[in-house]
Amino acid sequence: MATYGEPGKNPYTVPGVGGILSNVVDSTTGVTQIYRQGAFNTYTSLGTYNPSTGKFTPFSGTDPNATRSLSNQTGLTNIKNASIKTATSAGASQTQAQQLITPNTSPPPPPPSPAGPAPAGDPPDIFIDGNLATLSVSKDPTYELMRYPLNNYKDGTFDYLHISAVRFKESGLRTDASSFNVKSTQKRETDIYAHVHLPMQPGISDTNGVSWNEDSLNPFQAALGGVAANAIMTAGSGNAMKAAKGLVQGLINTATGIAGQQGMENYIASYFAGQAVGTNLVARTTGTVLNNNLELLFNGPKLRTFRYSYRFTPRDDKEAKMVRRIIRFFKREMSPEVIQTGLFLATPNVFQLKYISRDKNNQNPFLNHIKLCALTDMSVNYTPDGTYMTYQDGSMTSYEVQLQFSELEPIYKNDYDELGDDVNDPKSMGY
Repeated sequence: MATYGEPGKNPYTVPGVGGILSNVVDSTTGVTQIYRQGAFNTYTSLGTYNPSTGKFTPFSGTDPNATRSLSNQTGLTNIKNASIKTATSAGASQTQAQQLITPNTSPPPPPPSPAGPAPAGDPPDIFIDGNLATLSVSKDPTYELMRYPLNNYKDGTFDYLHISAVRFKESGLRTDASSFNVKSTQKRETDIYAHVHLPMQPGISDTNGVSWNEDSLNPFQAALGGVAANAIMTAGSGNAMKAAKGLVQGLINTATGIAGQQGMENYIASYFAGQAVGTNLVARTTGTVLNNNLELLFNGPKLRTFRYSYRFTPRDDKEAKMVRRIIRFFKREMSPEVIQTGLFLATPNVFQLKYISRDKNNQNPFLNHIKLCALTDMSVNYTPDGTYMTYQDGSMTSYEVQLQFSELEPIYKNDYDELGDDVNDPKSMGY
């Protein structure tokens, strides 16, 4: 049987399915076998997609969540797109690949025009980063755009906090010894698949910090450090024997030079005797101390944390269900996933946060940017009013939700440069 592709080539992801997927396509029938990458580059077949039926058939042992995600419309679309890419990369033409994977299909209808009011009974049009999106009626909470309050849907009326769920993408390991940079989380390919719009809250703030620590270097340490540095540089040139000899000779010369300084005998003897017994004999015997050359040195950047507090008070049945979905969404996406045989856990999904301006439908240029974040802590108070109260359907009358996000990487000066702003007339607040 001739096939296109092999496990591990042309990787892709499907929301709701943990791990990296790849396809092997039968070049005659178009039947596609879907593989999931496991530990140590092993691959497990999850099932097959049959173009003639348009359905995914799971293999025995495939977990129910993966089966549901691969069987819904979005999962099938991802499978078909990846199969077409696999076939074309293996030599098939675009037309051949499309006829093989999507036989007897007509082109999709054009997207609806954003102009004009939405038809009665349909969900309103919303813009995400300037692009038209529509509230989905899918039952899969992964793909629905959620917002609170429900009547706050007309863009251009309110600023709002836009939170997106993003599939975590690992940085991997570099094999090129000439480069020591780890790929930024902002530049890794990511799969954004769910959105929440929440109202702006008082107390919006950020705290940028870097770590500086005191450090000292006394004269003896400086002298010995110089000897060690010379030896390391010599060894780096490929002459290990010369480096070893140079280290020994350097130590001898340094010790001779220190001991030969006139008038320093008592100080030197007291210092090394004190080092031997673990006490400060220099101060006790000479009334002096070594110059420690104390200096405040840069130690590294710090990660930022963002905290938000929301009081959800649903006013009707629809809003109560929306609040429940939003709370469940955050709990679900911050949780790790058991993969394969339970030997490993997949990293939880991460989040993209943006303050959206009402008139631009994009990042508010007068508020800070935020890098990709992990939701590190979430608490829900189901009785924030101090008493247990529910509506007739059982929904609580109010919920208080505390969210704590932490950025995945620090802020660097390069991040500001990449914004492309003129430092004398910036168009954004930066980070």
